[in-house]
Formats: sequence, structure tokens, C-alpha cells
Amino acid sequence: MQRMEFLSDLTVDKMRKDLHELIAKLHRVGINTEKLEPIYSNLNALSLFSDRQIVSVTGLQSVGKTYLIKRALGLPEDLLLSEVGVGEKRPVLISSRDDIHEMQFFSSKSIRNESGSMDVVKSPITKDELNKNVQNPSSDMLWFEIVLPDGKQLGHLTLALLPGFERKGESDSQRFLDLFLNCSSGMILVLNHMRLAQRDQELLLKKVSDIYRDKEPGFVLTHANELSEENRKSLVDNLASKFTIMNQDQIVYADKSIESVPGDIERLIKQNSRFTYDSLGLHYKKLLEVGQTLSNVLSEIESVVNAKYTANENANEIRIMQREFNKYREQYSSDLKKDLRLAMDQHLKKCDQEVIRDLRNEENRWYKKISTAFKSDLTFNEKQEILDWVKNIYSTPEPDKLNQIVLQSIDGVTKKKARKYEKLGIKSINSLEKHEGTDAKMSLSFMNRNSKNSDRPSGNDDESFINKEIVNTLKEIESYLNPQESYRTLTDQNLRYMPIIAGAISQHIITSKSVLELNGITEKEMNDYQTLKEKAGDVDLFKEEVNNLAIDMKHMVAGTAVFFGIDAIDGEFNSFGAALSALKALGITGSIATGITAGSFAALTVAFAMKKGAEKLERYKFERQDYAHHVLKAAGDYQVESIVNLVNEVMEEMEDQLVMVHQARLQSKVNIPIYEEIAIRIGRLNNDCGKLNEVAYRNAAFIN
Repeated sequence: MQRMEFLSDLTVDKMRKDLHELIAKLHRVGINTEKLEPIYSNLNALSLFSDRQIVSVTGLQSVGKTYLIKRALGLPEDLLLSEVGVGEKRPVLISSRDDIHEMQFFSSKSIRNESGSMDVVKSPITKDELNKNVQNPSSDMLWFEIVLPDGKQLGHLTLALLPGFERKGESDSQRFLDLFLNCSSGMILVLNHMRLAQRDQELLLKKVSDIYRDKEPGFVLTHANELSEENRKSLVDNLASKFTIMNQDQIVYADKSIESVPGDIERLIKQNSRFTYDSLGLHYKKLLEVGQTLSNVLSEIESVVNAKYTANENANEIRIMQREFNKYREQYSSDLKKDLRLAMDQHLKKCDQEVIRDLRNEENRWYKKISTAFKSDLTFNEKQEILDWVKNIYSTPEPDKLNQIVLQSIDGVTKKKARKYEKLGIKSINSLEKHEGTDAKMSLSFMNRNSKNSDRPSGNDDESFINKEIVNTLKEIESYLNPQESYRTLTDQNLRYMPIIAGAISQHIITSKSVLELNGITEKEMNDYQTLKEKAGDVDLFKEEVNNLAIDMKHMVAGTAVFFGIDAIDGEFNSFGAALSALKALGITGSIATGITAGSFAALTVAFAMKKGAEKLERYKFERQDYAHHVLKAAGDYQVESIVNLVNEVMEEMEDQLVMVHQARLQSKVNIPIYEEIAIRIGRLNNDCGKLNEVAYRNAAFIN
């Protein structure tokens, strides 16, 4: 089986961030964003499908789909009240958790903030608010959610109750219907047999059959007690002519009382949650469609921007710098991904050997049964027990093992680059020789304090060379990032070392997180220097983590300080505070000490990587004996992609810093800086659209 594909998930998350910023900048200069906002909503909805396994339920309005689901899940009568012909206008997501004791309700909105960009805000609401708003949602509403307190009822699945089908396909409700039709793992259609011959229901069946040509949905026929056997056969033949129905169990007949429906619907939900390659193909096609639509709209906006803005001579200079930096960035990312993949594969090989050893030696243990049947036959709790067992193997008895795999992989790339650049005969950058006066006295002051405690002797020429170059490059960059300095530029030599500095910043962030978790330090304590020092004592643990790496600890802190605007205080201890500020700049906030973080950084938590890997695998039908192996493999794949993504996010933030300073120097030229930033965001989004096309190409077998 091929590797699990996580690039599209991470790319969609990145596109949301960049599109969020682009909409804000366009709003600032008065360019219409009407065509971009639905795409932003689509990207937010698409992110649901990377986090959850969704089975969708839809039908015409007033066929009884809401009543059917309420009865099947035992929902209270006063929930999701609907008048005849007036149903839900937005998707209602229904999931369950075993750690809550009463039903919870939420709404998610796409709201324009003060800067003009769009934020997705998830808010708790009451049952009455849900009942009222689900039929009359505001234009910024994305979806609603009901969370049931019994984790065993739906397990890992999410049920999506979709708006009823309408002929008018351009409405907001129909846009969501189309998105969920394409991206759900499975689909259940609720049909009224008396309306099968009517045009609306025929249009719905055609729409679904065009999408689900080879993957038949489940069907529920309401008012089934009115049907004779001859009528039933005729209906089955009608559906069979439109879909490939291989299993008669895919059709459930529901009478008016719906007494037998709960068990049948539960079976239908689980049956249609199973992964097929057609499901994956539909998902990739939708990703392509969103990417292509965005690319077309970006071309239109680019024409408007170009008509309003003519690049000045300095704009060419910043774009040349960006182009050169991105060239080195791509090379670094590619090398890092290869090294991480090799290191992770070695780790997973050892994990597989331990899995086999456990299965052979512990014959009477509960997990012996994973060698007998299919994973899909396991209960939710049995799957969780397997995941807990596999997680312990993956994380190893050494709590810092995975961190070291990442740190050493980044270090390996750093050393390779050092050897390469030294052999090329690149001259050392020494700004002190080139400038006199004020510039000649410029230095990274925080690197000079307590330097005796941080310096370590090294006989390694590669490490000596790279640390010397990092110091000189950071001096040049610090000077460049000061808009009060006379106009400066960065050389090709500076730009070639920036990805290496990004790697060092990432090492700094990863190591800080490890030390902070070990000491149980909260985000609030990180911001209080004195409390932090009293609780953690010193940075010996941090030093131990990075002592064998090519780039000195003080240079890691220096890189973070220069690019993220941190006063490192003593150049050593407050490296934790510098790491937190870097995380905030990257848009990663929350309780760092507990590992509850966002995006790429969360992948450093073993439990999160295991969760993402297992979610991806829920769509496949494995024999139980293969399940542990594939969970391990998928978790490893996710961590590799996410760590590369984290380093890339650091590099994007570095690039943004260069552009912001360039803009600050052009403040006298009205709106020129903002148009330049718009051009940069458009370029990034076009590149992301290209990544989605690349994923489609690599998975061509699924989308032909």
C-alpha cells in the first residue's frame, strides 16, 4: 500500500491562512472580494474532511430526513424542530464524545474582523438558538454542530445532516450540499417513493448518480408501508438503473412509525462509512475544482491589481530577493523531507519489529485477536485499546526519542549544506569590514551576554564554519530589518543561509516545547520572566538537548530573536519566551505546555500524530493483523509532512519580515507596499493551487 497522503490537508490549511490575509489586504485597498469569500468558506469546509470521517444524509425538502435521524439517534423531540417544507439551510454535524455528560451545541461562522480578513469562529449556543438559526441562518454561517455525550453511539464518525435539494443550485445551502456530496466518505439519500417520478427527485438522483457512479449511496424510502412487493421491486429496478447497487442491504424501507429504523439506519451509516477508492477520487476532484476556481479568480484580481499598481524599481529588487530565497528554501525543504523520511522509516522498522514481538510473546493478551478478522469488526473501545498500545510502541520508553529524530534530521541537512558551501569557496560575510561608523559597531548584543556559559569548543570544521556564517548573516539581516538604517539589501550569500537559520529556529522551538512540557510550564508562566526562572531553574536541560547539534544554542536563540523581534534578555534563559513569541507569530497559540496546539506544531505530540494517522486509516478495510503496522506508518508520514510544513512556515514568516521592512522604507509612496504584499499573497496561493494539482497527478489512478 502506498504512503498516506497528507500534503493536500496541510496545503488546504495553508491556503486558508494566505487567503485570509489576501482578503484583508484587498479590502484595505478597496478591491472587491465577493468571489473569494465563498472559496474561503469552501476551504474551511474542506478542512473538516481532513479532520473527520463524515457520512452525509440528504434528500428533498420535507421527505422526513430530520425526523428519521432524530429517531435513529434517539434525539429529543424538541431538537431540530422544522416546519413542513422548511428544513435545515446549513449542514448540521452530529458527532459524539465519551468525555461529556450532556448534549452540546455549536455554531461556526466566517466573520470579517477589524482588519477586513475572515475568521472562522466556533461558539457554543443553546438548543433554542440552534432550532431558530438552523432554518434562518445569517449569511456568514458555515455549519452547526450537535455533540452527543455517548461516545459509543457514533464513535469516530460524524453524521452530516445536509440541506434539502433545491433546483436553484446557486444558493448558499446548495453550495454546501455540493461540497459535502463530493467529499463525504459515504452518502445516505432519504427518498419519498411517491415523489420518485417527480422532476425534483429525479434531478437529485441524477446529481448524486453523476458523482457516485461506482460507489452506490445508501437509500431510505419513507412511507414504505404503502408499497406492495411489486412496487418495491419496481423502485429497486429504478435505483439500480442509476446506481451500481450490489447489496440490497443498501436500501432501507421505513414506515410511518419508523419503529424498526434505528437499527437499520445505524447499520446503513456504518456500511456507508467504509472507504473506497471512489471516495478518494471524489475528494481529489473537489480539491482540484476548488484550486482551479481559486486560480481563475486570482487571475482576475491580479489584472485589477496590475491596473492600479505599477511596480517601482525597488519592487524588482525585493522580488529578486524573494525569488532567490525561495530557490534555496525549496532545496532545503526537499533535502529535509528526504532525511526525515529515512530517519522515520528506520524508527518505524524498529516499531514493527516490536509489534511482531508483542504478538508472538503475549499470546493470551487481548490484542491477539487482531490477527483473526477485519479491523472494521472491532468496537470503538477495542480500536482505542489498539491505538494506545501502538502509541506506546511509537513513542518508545525514551520520552525524547522522536524529538531527537527531528533535531538530528535538521542537523544533518545543516551539516550537508555547510560542507557544500565551504567546498564552493563561499567567502565569509563580514559586515564589520565593509562598513564603518555606526554600522561597524552594530552587533547582536544579546549574543554577547553570558556567552561563556553557551560557548562550547568544537573541533568540527563544518560546525565552526557554519556557526561563523550564521553569526555574520544574522548581523546583516538584523541591520536590513531595521527600517531606520540607510537603504540596504541582502546578498545571495545571506539568502542561502536563511533556510539553515529557519531550521535552527525550528530546532529551538521543538526543544523549548520539550523542556516546557517536562517542567509543566504554562503559557502565562512563560510570559513572566521571573516566574519562569524560578520554576525551571536554568537551561541545562535545553543545553543537553542541543549540545550535539551543529548550530550553537545561542545562535538558535539569536535567529529566533532577529526574525521574531524578541529581546532575549540574557541571550540564554529567555529562549523559552522567544520560542513562544515565534509560535504566536506563526499563528500557533494556546496551551503549548499540554501539547494542545495548532497546525504543524501539534504533530510534535505523539498522540496527535497517532490520531491523524488512525483517522486516515478508518476509511480503509484492513485485516486486523495489518492495522497496527499501517497506523504506525500513517502517523510517521503525518509527522514528516507536518515538520517540513513547520519549517516552511518559519521560512514564510522570515520572508514576510523582509517584505514588511521593504514596505516600511516605502511608506512615502502611498499604497505601493500593500500592493506588493497582495502580489506576494497571490503568488503563494497560485503555488498552493499548483501543489493540489501535483497531488492529483500523483494520485492519478484515483481521479481518471
